[in-house]
Amino acid sequence: MREGYTEAVRPLVSSLTLALVVGALVVTAASASTAAGIRPTLTVTTPGAVVVSGTRFRSNERVTLRLVLLGQPLVKIVKTTTAGRLTARFLQDVPECTTFSISAVGNRGSRVLFREIPPPCGIVIQP
Repeated sequence: MREGYTEAVRPLVSSLTLALVVGALVVTAASASTAAGIRPTLTVTTPGAVVVSGTRFRSNERVTLRLVLLGQPLVKIVKTTTAGRLTARFLQDVPECTTFSISAVGNRGSRVLFREIPPPCGIVIQP
């Protein structure tokens, strides 16, 4: 009886082992892509309203964008495309010589921070 039981369980154990190995490879590949430098990016344009464009986010990810300007946080939540892209517009003018930051945090783990530090303003350089 013992021998018949072993023969019946062996395919199940082999299938379970294969599933665990495949699962471990998937997790390793996902973390390797993050470690390899495939990170989200933000591009910001500021003449007039602040327009934020993002790439390399996860597909269909819900991303919270947080603009901090003059100490005031402004928040928008957007959903990325299947290609991992996003676009958002903040109807806020950025005064000249003003530092601001935008953070983007996705519900599936994507994160990026953009900081704009303008050149020194108000200094007149005489020849």
